[in-house]
Amino acid sequence: MIIPYAIGLSLLLLGCGGNDPQSARIAVVGDSTRPSTRGERIVVYAATLLGTPYRVGGKDERGFDCSGFVSYVYRKNGLDVPSSTKALIGLGREVDLAEATSGDVIFFTGTDPNDPRVGHAGIVVSKPGEPVKFIHSSSARSSACVKYSVLDTSPGYQRRFMAVRRMW
Repeated sequence: MIIPYAIGLSLLLLGCGGNDPQSARIAVVGDSTRPSTRGERIVVYAATLLGTPYRVGGKDERGFDCSGFVSYVYRKNGLDVPSSTKALIGLGREVDLAEATSGDVIFFTGTDPNDPRVGHAGIVVSKPGEPVKFIHSSSARSSACVKYSVLDTSPGYQRRFMAVRRMW
């Protein structure tokens, strides 16, 4: 596995559990600079969990749900946050999507178009001015695992976008 240090330099498409192009995830390939900010350290650690399977209620390396993943990664970086999207969205301070940066938490509604409540979360891996990329534990049938997604190329996530919050 390639661990990103400088986020957003180039992208590789890799499947969660095989070579299925429908289950592609995006792996960020960086250079050898050491992470210097808390957000960069969060993103570097999160990348070590790429491919970990999705598991309902999962909160450890055997498998994660979305909020369990965010909570686990933050905890490993010295920030104690709950493993519930409903609780997470009330923490920190909201930042504009254009100002989202490495380590911020991005929130989406769930998949039910009639339910406006928060239902999914991930961790931003891009810098301001770049297309918004995030790492998350996805329950998608074709690729149920920790993976990267790009907001600009994911119409489902664009429609469901709610907020970005900075937790530190």
